[in-house]
Amino acid sequence: MNAYLAFLKKEFYDYLRSYKLFVLMMVFLALGFLNPISARYLPEVAASLLPDGIQIQLPQPEVMDSWVQFYKNISQIGIIILLIVFSTMISNELQKGTLIHLLTKGLSRTTILLAKYSSALLVWTCCYGISFLVTYLYNFMFWPLTNVPHLLLGIFCIWLFGCLLLALLLLGGVLTKTSIGSLLCTGGFFLICMGMSLFPPLQEIQPAILITNSISLLQGQSLPTDYLVPILLALLLIGISLSSAMVIFRHQQL
Repeated sequence: MNAYLAFLKKEFYDYLRSYKLFVLMMVFLALGFLNPISARYLPEVAASLLPDGIQIQLPQPEVMDSWVQFYKNISQIGIIILLIVFSTMISNELQKGTLIHLLTKGLSRTTILLAKYSSALLVWTCCYGISFLVTYLYNFMFWPLTNVPHLLLGIFCIWLFGCLLLALLLLGGVLTKTSIGSLLCTGGFFLICMGMSLFPPLQEIQPAILITNSISLLQGQSLPTDYLVPILLALLLIGISLSSAMVIFRHQQL
């Protein structure tokens, strides 16, 4: 446990020194402000850009518009930045051979992978939480308190999918020892999910609906029970990815 905590501390120090933590926090903080502001003022801006004499009746912005922006921005911008930042989670040290010294000191390979995944998971959780809280608080400034159906479940689904992508990044890094390999591993997984969605029996159980179909959960077009199988499958894939990475890394020549 002491070795795990020491390596975890080292990982956070690396994130601070390389500005990875700063970049992620700024991106997700900006997204948190952007969600309610764009939902509130975008219709007014769009109306002001119309030529004189042309009027379009735009619907009044609602709190639901802000949460739709939250889901879109996190899934399209936040997740991409997250993958880019953590694509070198393990590959850089494997390429440079910096882990050899630690291994000769008695640090186990399993501890290294667990600490790396845990640190990335904590950073993802904190940055995602900041974006959610900023959006949630700013919504109070623009709209009265309105109940949004299944909001917390939708938030959890996106968080869980991010956890799955981090596990796949780690597995891809161990397999290929390159950041490109890590990104290809996650990209390949997403393509597989998209391929599964072409078949009706698999369309509703593939894990990618946790992030691609979460807006319909807020809008009442789908039920919480529809996400039970994808959630369980995502948890299973996280376990498989981490276990596979540990087995491969344990027998890998550095």
